[in-house]
Amino acid sequence: GLPSSDPRTVPSNESRTAPPSVPRTAPSYEPHSAPPSDAAHHAPRPPRTRQILVDLPKGPLGLGFSVTTRDNVPAPHGLATPVYVKNILPNGAAVADGRLRCGDRIVAINGVDATGWTQQRVVESLRHARLGSVVRLLATRADETLTLP
Repeated sequence: GLPSSDPRTVPSNESRTAPPSVPRTAPSYEPHSAPPSDAAHHAPRPPRTRQILVDLPKGPLGLGFSVTTRDNVPAPHGLATPVYVKNILPNGAAVADGRLRCGDRIVAINGVDATGWTQQRVVESLRHARLGSVVRLLATRADETLTLP
């Protein structure tokens, strides 16, 4: 028999079995593209949201609301969970203004997009607003929670 290290036991054309290039006439196949389907037409639509723009003066009692994340809704990998208004405090700018409500999602603070921010960063940004300054909040609210006056 031949020793296992003998080069004749390995076919010499093994490295040449794949063509060096794919011919241009070959159909293209992209494994990462979704197959054509009409699933998009039947997908549930995300809830419609309304934007609320609120200017709150920062007084000695703060802005008058607290924020939270919804821990039961996991964030996509590597992203912060959305930050929502948790409570409207009985004394403060938010209750006096009347537009901000529990469950509103904070999306911008003073014109800066806050959608990827952690709860801690939102709180720090609100706390660092100067006493007497006006904080402009952009929040979104799902239409289902809207109540007409």
